[in-house]
Amino acid sequence: MVLKALSRGTSRDGALETVRNAILNNLLKPGTQLKQSEIANQLGVSQSVVRESLSHLAEEGLVESVPFKGMFVRRLTTRDVEEIYQLRACLESLAARLALPHLRQSSRMGELKGLVARIAEAARAGDRDALIQSDLDFHRYIVKLSGNSRLLKTWESLLAQSRYLLTYLYAIELAGLGESLVDNAANHKDVMDSLESADISRINGTIEEHMHSAALRLMEHWEEISVGVEDARS
Repeated sequence: MVLKALSRGTSRDGALETVRNAILNNLLKPGTQLKQSEIANQLGVSQSVVRESLSHLAEEGLVESVPFKGMFVRRLTTRDVEEIYQLRACLESLAARLALPHLRQSSRMGELKGLVARIAEAARAGDRDALIQSDLDFHRYIVKLSGNSRLLKTWESLLAQSRYLLTYLYAIELAGLGESLVDNAANHKDVMDSLESADISRINGTIEEHMHSAALRLMEHWEEISVGVEDARS
């Protein structure tokens, strides 16, 4: 895998973004060893910049450090999938409850409906990148409206792994396996409708089902989609 060299002046953020995107787009597959010297040479940056980038990606859950072996693209397991969606369900249920007073403003609900429309538009176009971004924008909007900065920070700590899982989830749906992209977009409308109803029980149930359904679809096809490479960890 050859990484694109960076222009001068963007080395720190550019290195992080380049390696992150290579992992999220499966150009650096699960299990791949990340050698600092090789990445530094390909990107045209110092090894210290690469080391800092890999440490940040380890905090995001995309990279893992194996003692006496080095840094590797992390292999997520079905257990990871389950835990991530369980935690998101809890965080977003709480966020939705806290966001309800703000959603009573028509402009806020209008913004939420606009985000659902963007998801539906991307689904109809079969645009996976736009789907991933609009999906995360929708959920982040609800969490941000909670007004709880620590809740938002905790949710954002899962952002890289959530994006990684959505990449696989939409790949499954684009391949015609399980739920369609349009059905997935409809699920987001269900979440929005539950928020508009202001019924806490309905909101919790809808968000729980939304997350549980996504996790199940991923776990059903996980062995097919998470194939990595042989690595030097063992």
